[in-house]
Amino acid sequence: GKMCHPDNICEMPPEFVYLKFDGKRFRQNGKKRRFPGNQSDHVITHTLIVPQRASKVTFDLSGSKGKRCMRVEVYGKPVEEE
Repeated sequence: GKMCHPDNICEMPPEFVYLKFDGKRFRQNGKKRRFPGNQSDHVITHTLIVPQRASKVTFDLSGSKGKRCMRVEVYGKPVEEE
């Protein structure tokens, strides 16, 4: 099904969607890292790899034409522990 509120009109997805992350810390190669707060990804043709410890993702689909909705799949990549 469509992942949008019934009251919202689904438009064609924009070419680029800004993905906002919660900035959680995660471990990478034994070092504590903070996941980037903002990251832009070409979600139409690319898959955004999100560290498992920072997999909480919200989508900012606002634009000049108002609210947008689109189906976006985000896959979590396990973080190796040392």
